Amino acid sequence: MKNRTEQIRVLAADDVPDIVDAIAKLLPLDCTVVGRVSDGITLVERALELAPDLLVTDVSMPRLTGIEALRRLCHLGVQIPAIILTVNEDEELVKEALSLGVQGFVLKRRLVSDLPLAVHEVLNGRTFVSEAVRKKVPTGETAAGLEGSTKASRHGAKILLNRFGLFIARTEGIEWQGGDVSGVQRQVLFVDERQQSVTSLVRMQAGTHFPAHQHGGPEEVFMLGGDLIVEGQTMKPGDYCRAETDSVHSESYTESGCLFLLKASQHDEIIG
Repeated sequence: MKNRTEQIRVLAADDVPDIVDAIAKLLPLDCTVVGRVSDGITLVERALELAPDLLVTDVSMPRLTGIEALRRLCHLGVQIPAIILTVNEDEELVKEALSLGVQGFVLKRRLVSDLPLAVHEVLNGRTFVSEAVRKKVPTGETAAGLEGSTKASRHGAKILLNRFGLFIARTEGIEWQGGDVSGVQRQVLFVDERQQSVTSLVRMQAGTHFPAHQHGGPEEVFMLGGDLIVEGQTMKPGDYCRAETDSVHSESYTESGCLFLLKASQHDEIIG
């Protein structure tokens, strides 16, 4: 949780300007609105640009819904504490929101009373759901499923801290993803849309070969384990490699398998 002597930076999203104004007025004194947006695409763009401490977003918005915008941020490896505003009391919507890491679910008809409570709970690492929605959740399996989603949103977070100038990720919570090359997997840690680069953990199975490629921007590799042969040079743990924009290197490969930290352009092009 942020030091209370600092302002909590909030990004507010709703296609109704009066609702955004109401959000700003209802926030605690230690919160300040650093951005106001009216559609889901802009919400994603501003979240990446501003790295706020908290998102407060409507569900029904043009271009992308609030849920779709949060899903896109998750895909980019970005998780920011979020509060959903909606007129919908559907239990499935609550569960979907919680599965994306949302920690607050506030009915708009309860905005005045519930938003300040939700902000307090979320900023203290807890989950808030408007009472009218909680009452509709049946006991038994469904309630257990909702509780499971809540726990996942609390403890399955990939991002420990994400604000301007400081980013902390817990890699053990990130699933490995397959790529275009067999034997290569990665965990995306951070996507920088301004620099159009992606920072990832990459692992290659023993005997894997990676094709020659041209770098659309600077590429940096820091070896963590195993071996990686690049241009005939065997890189081992602790070794560092940097390739400048437009440079090309031939096929690289690993004999025993390897793990490395990679910062690369989103526009690299495989040419072999």
